[in-house]
Amino acid sequence: MAHGKNTSVLFNEFDLSTYFNQADASLDQSIGEATGFQPAGGARSFEAGLNGGTASLSGFFNGAAAAVDAKLSAALNPSADDVVTICPQGVLTIGNIAKMLASQLTQYQVSSPLDGIVTVSGQLQANGGVSSGKVLHALGAETVTGNDASVDNTTSSANGGVAHLHVTTASGTTPSNTVVVQHSPDNSVWADLITFTAATAATKERMAVTGTVGRYVRSKRTISGTTPSFTYMCAFARR
Repeated sequence: MAHGKNTSVLFNEFDLSTYFNQADASLDQSIGEATGFQPAGGARSFEAGLNGGTASLSGFFNGAAAAVDAKLSAALNPSADDVVTICPQGVLTIGNIAKMLASQLTQYQVSSPLDGIVTVSGQLQANGGVSSGKVLHALGAETVTGNDASVDNTTSSANGGVAHLHVTTASGTTPSNTVVVQHSPDNSVWADLITFTAATAATKERMAVTGTVGRYVRSKRTISGTTPSFTYMCAFARR
């Protein structure tokens, strides 16, 4: 069981969680009717089609330069997908559920009641569906190279996966952080699965992989620079 108060919303390189009080992620699949004349048993038949998904966010207006209005207004940009991760259990524990989508913001609304709080809402269309994954690096600061705890899927999978990286802050002199998603059949021998572009500032990235993914997955980081510090989150979803 999870309480909604712990929900986290990461939107590109920004943690916008505190601005929202409602976050919905919807996974859907199209169904086409395949019933012909004289159907067997006199019943309709259907065939599964394509997966899809949407998300919606709503909460409270804030007009500061780095706050929710500026970030969602800028997201009305058809030239690039936004990287969005919604964590209904929060983003502070490895293994928590992460709903992951590359999205286009299709609507952004600011509502100003006469005697009430100014609110915001946004509708997002997933490009490639909504993936249900797990947090591999809890949102927090790291200053040195290291590995994170592994997440056990109980078995391997054969259809690849997708990973999200949200770096919300970076500091230091010439800081660099290369985050890698690794997989393993036995939680002992590890191989690189996805390597993100080295982060040198706040950034975001979504990467996909095909083929077999081992039973266990984890993230690792290689940090360099003078007094570097990176606050980031990483998640991975199997397909």
